[in-house]
Amino acid sequence: MKILVVDDNPDNRQLLKDIVTSMGHTAIPATDGEETLQLTYEHMPDLIVLDVNMPGMNGFEVLNRLKSDSKTNHISVLMLTALNAAEHRVQGLEIGADDYLTKPFNSRELMERIKTRLRQKEQTDALRARQKAIRVTFERFVAPAVVEQLLHDPGKVALGGKLQEITVLFADLEGFTRMSERTQPEKLLAILNRYHTLMVNIIREQGGTIDKFMGDGLMAL
Repeated sequence: MKILVVDDNPDNRQLLKDIVTSMGHTAIPATDGEETLQLTYEHMPDLIVLDVNMPGMNGFEVLNRLKSDSKTNHISVLMLTALNAAEHRVQGLEIGADDYLTKPFNSRELMERIKTRLRQKEQTDALRARQKAIRVTFERFVAPAVVEQLLHDPGKVALGGKLQEITVLFADLEGFTRMSERTQPEKLLAILNRYHTLMVNIIREQGGTIDKFMGDGLMAL
């Protein structure tokens, strides 16, 4: 994985690079806030180990910029700083830091914290992939409210279902059989696709769910 290590002190920066490399990851060094932002957008690292006291833009400002941007707010940030007062720790966590470790630090502790952050990233990525799969699978045919329920609280979706009053819609194209006998397959498929797209959009706008397609026919709830 790619880890951006940020420290204006060259000795500290080299130590962080050595630790990250020894763990089998790729270390990307940065010396200040501006370079941190530039390299973040360039490499999209899996984790940022971020110093606070740096010339120009300090670590809290960098963190705020990262967490305010939808392109980077998912990147995990571990703050590593000599600022050990409780208010500094609280400030970092309030802005969005995922962890906060003070200097001088124990190398083994830092390594374990890095492992924890990366494990959590893998879990978050897996969850995001599952959510994307659910959206891709269901959002074309299922009402948005159903998709959101699946995404936000799958436990509420009972496998056995529940009893409630619904409306069932059956629809098809009048004269489709005669049309199919005298229409080229490519054109016929284009007509079906346009028709199904139109019907799916209307049904979803009304909070409905597509149950099945049957040639030119469809069933919706």
